[in-house]
Amino acid sequence: MLGRAQFDNELYMKQLFLAIISTLVAVSAAVGQSNVTMDSYVKARAVLDRAIAAHGGVQALRAIENVTFRLEGDTVHRNQSKKPFALDRTPFKAEYILDLKNTRFRQRQDGHYPGGFDWINGLVINKAAGVAWDELRGTFDPIPNVPIATFRGRLRMLPDLVVLNALDRSSRLRYLGKAKISAQPQTVISYANEDGLEISLYIDDKTGLLSKHEFMTT
Repeated sequence: MLGRAQFDNELYMKQLFLAIISTLVAVSAAVGQSNVTMDSYVKARAVLDRAIAAHGGVQALRAIENVTFRLEGDTVHRNQSKKPFALDRTPFKAEYILDLKNTRFRQRQDGHYPGGFDWINGLVINKAAGVAWDELRGTFDPIPNVPIATFRGRLRMLPDLVVLNALDRSSRLRYLGKAKISAQPQTVISYANEDGLEISLYIDDKTGLLSKHEFMTT
């Protein structure tokens, strides 16, 4: 018969052995999951590096300080059309100025809603201060404490700045798979920006350029 001390010692050793085995199994599972994450990152990083090169390279992208661009086209009224499930279109014109170096932004937009409601409005952001105005009605509204997310949202208007933002957040890169836009093959990767927004990038397989970006919202 085993003595009490010997029995307790053997029981202790068995419990210690089981604890070590359980820990090794848990570590093995964690390492396996980490490899899946790393594989996804490595594939996504190669796609992003190609896109960075296609947009002029890191040095050229980081040299961007000021951008001005104009656009003219149509607004599609997804939830404000005159009939259910319709997609009314109205003319739209806009001008945007981005001052990346000083965190400043200016926009002027000229548009219409179905039913004859016209609007021409503008917005200026200077770091955390802003002013909005309505040219047709002659009103001005100061906007204090503008969140930085408002400025970052304007940066996503330009594909060059989108891929640069993805590079700055490259540890969040993940590979999503393949897709097509107008029959052109795309590789899709994603990353999380500074505000926690998960953004998917469609990179053209032929040119390496950003075809579109998308994200989900409630």
